[in-house]
Amino acid sequence: MKLIFAALILLLSAGQSFAESWIRGETSVSRLNSFQREKIFGNRLNTPEHSLTYTENAVKEKWDWRNVNDQNWLSPISNQGNCGSCVAFAAVAVLEGQYTITNNLSWLKPQFSQQMLFDCGEGSCDIGWLPEWASYQLRSVGVADLSCAPYLLGSSGKNGMCSENYCENQKSRTIQISRVTTPSTRWGGSDKKVKAALKKGPLLTTLNAREDFLYYKGGVYKTKHSKKVGGHAVALVGFDDDKQAWLIKNSWGEDWGEHGYAWVAYSDPSGVANLTWQYEVGETENKIAFSKLENDDFVSGKISLPYKSVNLTPVQLKIKSEHENILTVNCNIENSSCDLETKDLPDGRYEFSLVSEGIGSFPVTVYVANKESELVINWSDDLIDLSKPLSGQIVLALDVKLAESKIPPKNIGLIVRNEAGDIVYRNGTTNWAEKMLMGFRTRNVPNGRYELYFIAEVFSGGVSRIISTEAKQISILNN
Repeated sequence: MKLIFAALILLLSAGQSFAESWIRGETSVSRLNSFQREKIFGNRLNTPEHSLTYTENAVKEKWDWRNVNDQNWLSPISNQGNCGSCVAFAAVAVLEGQYTITNNLSWLKPQFSQQMLFDCGEGSCDIGWLPEWASYQLRSVGVADLSCAPYLLGSSGKNGMCSENYCENQKSRTIQISRVTTPSTRWGGSDKKVKAALKKGPLLTTLNAREDFLYYKGGVYKTKHSKKVGGHAVALVGFDDDKQAWLIKNSWGEDWGEHGYAWVAYSDPSGVANLTWQYEVGETENKIAFSKLENDDFVSGKISLPYKSVNLTPVQLKIKSEHENILTVNCNIENSSCDLETKDLPDGRYEFSLVSEGIGSFPVTVYVANKESELVINWSDDLIDLSKPLSGQIVLALDVKLAESKIPPKNIGLIVRNEAGDIVYRNGTTNWAEKMLMGFRTRNVPNGRYELYFIAEVFSGGVSRIISTEAKQISILNN
């Protein structure tokens, strides 16, 4: 009888829905203190829950824009950092995906400026923004590429000012969407309509995040908590009827979820897919792009930059410093690559772009770093007394001083090491500022004595290395 009962339990377990099991763990956002957590939620629209009508289909379907016709049509995962700009990030993610899909070129992955969209739409890091406003802004004004207006809000957490001169030729680098439709609205909708729209491209959607959403590491998420922690916006990029789940693209970096993505159960109460917006864009003439080079890449020495183009015509690599075009390189049509000796350029920030018969690619921000980095990081004025036992939420201050070349760190991190020398806590961000605040929850580690210090990854001469501040001794005593 015991064997029969055990077998029955196994069968029932094997038959569990995907929505009843997901992987929980520490992520880049679960490690944040309460003040910083509030900053990552910026959807001001009240998302309805359980308003979508679901239909059980005899034939199961699935769709994933990361793998349609064996191609990934989505841009890289981004990180909104210390600002409630999730609506801008989700809207831009949808625009980037739709732009690539409309032009039927999976390698044409432009990146657009979340900063410009958020600034000029009057979004607020502290309060957030509305999806309707983001959609209206994209249609009425448009947005420039990411290299024109890089994202800086993630490190400062302070609102930026809209500008007509993020870059010299901003107007010619700005694109607009032609139409916005709403496959599902607060007055209801059906999963069939949302899925049909998804097959045409990604959708902007919103959700009411629960606390355990911060800890999502994989599987099909369905909350086990009723406590809501904030309104959030994401890009809806797929679905799977076998998993009974939607696929979302988030803006919390690759350390959260499945490398920045998540499967959310149809039955999850968050309201994901209940409100959706779809963008239509026109075709572009700019059908040329770097194959591997991405914004904020670091390069040194002799490099070869592969590219793709729809035409077999002569291609040139254009290199621009902050205010002037400084170098033009003829590329090799036969192997579709541009060779460059970066030692011919002073270290610093540049825009690289491709031009073929007067048609140009979207520019890409590149840092040339051949000389040893002179970046310096130091403890700033203490916000708390580290000589006393610490408990709860603490905020630490850091000064970042760039060298004359203005080459930034690749990332900044906070490290906690125990008395045996083992690292027991690590948190990092690619967002940086000259004056930085980083939070730490003492319950991330057991009570005891530790060393606490900041690190920065710097790149030069083709090699990354780690620099650090002095270590400070701390004692943690949680109640």
